[in-house]
Amino acid sequence: MKIFGTCFVSLAFLWSYLASITLAEKTLLNSKFQEQCNGIYSKSESGGSLNPAIYINWTQPWDVENEIEVLIFRWKDIQQIGKTKENNEKAYICDYDAAYTYHFCEPEQVGLYIWNATSAKTVRSQIVSSYPTNIVYDISHSGYYCIWTHSLKDKPYQALVNWQNAYGNLPASQYPRLPLSGGITIAYSAILALWMFFRFQYKNSIVPAQRVLLFVFVFSCITQALTSIILDTKNLRDRTSFTWISEFIISVIFSLEKLFDFILLLVFSWGYTSYSPKITERLMKQHSLPLIFLFLSLFSVKFFGISIQSIHLGLWYGVFLIIAVSSSLVLLYQALLYFPTTLQAMIEKEFVLLHNNFKVLRISATITMILNAAFGLVAFALCFKTNHSSSSKIWKFRWFFMDGWMDALHLICLSLLAFLWRPSPKNRELDPHGLNYPDFDPRLEEELHLIQEDINLP
Repeated sequence: MKIFGTCFVSLAFLWSYLASITLAEKTLLNSKFQEQCNGIYSKSESGGSLNPAIYINWTQPWDVENEIEVLIFRWKDIQQIGKTKENNEKAYICDYDAAYTYHFCEPEQVGLYIWNATSAKTVRSQIVSSYPTNIVYDISHSGYYCIWTHSLKDKPYQALVNWQNAYGNLPASQYPRLPLSGGITIAYSAILALWMFFRFQYKNSIVPAQRVLLFVFVFSCITQALTSIILDTKNLRDRTSFTWISEFIISVIFSLEKLFDFILLLVFSWGYTSYSPKITERLMKQHSLPLIFLFLSLFSVKFFGISIQSIHLGLWYGVFLIIAVSSSLVLLYQALLYFPTTLQAMIEKEFVLLHNNFKVLRISATITMILNAAFGLVAFALCFKTNHSSSSKIWKFRWFFMDGWMDALHLICLSLLAFLWRPSPKNRELDPHGLNYPDFDPRLEEELHLIQEDINLP
């Protein structure tokens, strides 16, 4: 199909742009980027064999006169850092005014961070001077932790930060994807096994729609299994060239999976229950643009979602997300416009079982449209909440509202289709001949009716 060729040509250019953004993600502490914050799990909450800790390794040749202060703390103790001035501005570093005018600190503390050593339980301050040693900050409680640094001598410095969780190398904000992906894979496998059991029982009466659903189920199961394997590989090993390639492949497969869903919905809404050459022609003429936009935007959403921590996804991610949601809403709305004609034709032809299935399908399409809009708005709103105060509250589940809900919604919708079109003794009723009602010419139907009347005349 031309639509897939167009998608993949555009994909090559888009991936090069997305990879450059991902590579630019800040992973270092230096004089330009003086702070880093991240979520991290305790060993008791996530399990695992490693000791969770924050490691700071100095990487730049050191100036013997340089002095760096490093402040590590859990975000909940932010109120214990700094002092508020009369004009409601907050002073975080002890300077001349803080020491002599406001008496926030002692004169010998000028140049250092201001913090309450009595109340701040998680705050740790360390001065790194002429011969720097790497810093290890052990984690005993899950939370959102920050590292603040500055040079007391205004000299350059650089350090690599490793947020080591007990379970492995996956960032804490990405870790919940691993059990969810594994759980969805198990769910697909269970439904697929049950489906195959019934398919074997009624193998002599399987209809085309059931074969298509079987393909979609197998494809979805493979997609989730590959996602789970890749996430597990990333968790066990550091990022390599294989990681980039695997993330690209998963993003493409994810986009194709969702594209198949909408194509299948459109085909059903037209009344087709078996293949017709008109399907391809109609898709290209009427729906190629939203389908292409949907594919490319979903690829961007997935690629960013699995390659960048969810707490770092900002407005640029929101743009791709809104395009994806808008394209899906357009396609769902177009499908809903076709359903009344199809349902009316089924009533006239007295296809009761198929009519009931399509009524449920129309209701589910309406609910899906509402959920797409709701989750899209929530995700876009979260793209504005990239400050540390918001991230400290939602870092554990932000990923789900960004793109994780798509996999869960896909599982629910596909399970409903599997139930409605499950193999049974009534298979033949799910694929009566001549069901392409939207393309049926009413004038031809009237002419056939007149011919039938002439035949019945005595």
